[in-house]
Amino acid sequence: VEVVHPGVDLRHYDGSRLRPPSAMRAALGLPTGGVIVGTVGRLDPRKRMHELLEATAILRGREQPVHCVVVGGRHALQPDYPEFLMRRAAELGLTGHVTFAGFQADTAPWVQAMDVVAFPADFESFGLALVEAMALGKPVVATFPGGPAEIVSDARNGLLVPSGDVIAMAKAIGILLENPIMALELGAAARIRAQT
Repeated sequence: VEVVHPGVDLRHYDGSRLRPPSAMRAALGLPTGGVIVGTVGRLDPRKRMHELLEATAILRGREQPVHCVVVGGRHALQPDYPEFLMRRAAELGLTGHVTFAGFQADTAPWVQAMDVVAFPADFESFGLALVEAMALGKPVVATFPGGPAEIVSDARNGLLVPSGDVIAMAKAIGILLENPIMALELGAAARIRAQT
């Protein structure tokens, strides 16, 4: 049996064809200082974006300010989740430290602006947005079990953490933020992996 995964237009997700992250941040109205952690996906509880908010709250104690960006539109079957995310952000003290970008027809500029891209989904079937982030050469943190474990080789082209473990997610993101050389190396390996 040969598995054929969904494809990504690598020409579109080519970081060399986009403005540098700092310029992209300014163009999108995102903070130009500190670090940006983000995710992309429909606003669905199974994507567990609230856990990324919780991980961000843990990381807020860092020396560098951490800003979270959530890119994705409302899911018709889960219409209350966006409001839940906004309430959760406020409860966590993240008001002003998180951007809900809404649905974006073109996610590449947003991902380009991020320092680390996280995918905390609960048993993701594949992870197309994950591959897109990897194609842009971004260091990624994803969860297992599920599709991301077929895409990411832990500590080789990204980091894998157990689904539902917010502390592990925050720790993995923190490792990438504290080790820029490691993040660059994983991002470069991620780009190669996305091309295969």
